[in-house]
Amino acid sequence: MILACIRKYALLTLATLFRKWRTLKIIILCKLGNRNMLLKQKAEKMDATKKKGRANSIDEHVGLQLRQRRALLGFSQEKLAEQVGITFQQIQKYENGANRVSASRLYEFSKVLDIPVAFFFE
Repeated sequence: MILACIRKYALLTLATLFRKWRTLKIIILCKLGNRNMLLKQKAEKMDATKKKGRANSIDEHVGLQLRQRRALLGFSQEKLAEQVGITFQQIQKYENGANRVSASRLYEFSKVLDIPVAFFFE
């Protein structure tokens, strides 16, 4: 009789512990889910605060290479812009890293400046 009571109590205790664990597990998962949502929202907010349209370091490097080659050949921004078919202001933006240079534009620059496209990434 005593053993039966102990077993019954043990089973009830295990069942209670299981229910509490399930509840605790659900609470933990909810908290983690909320944390992930908060982290995602924070990342989105940080992306939104970045200056839109600003080129990254690779784009700035491409612009620097463009400026160096143009200066080496003695081209003005106006002359290079005329040969490529854009405005000198756009050349300025490329060289300062304010705008990104597209692949087709890099190809045009490489032909006018007589260099391979890979030069811009060296």
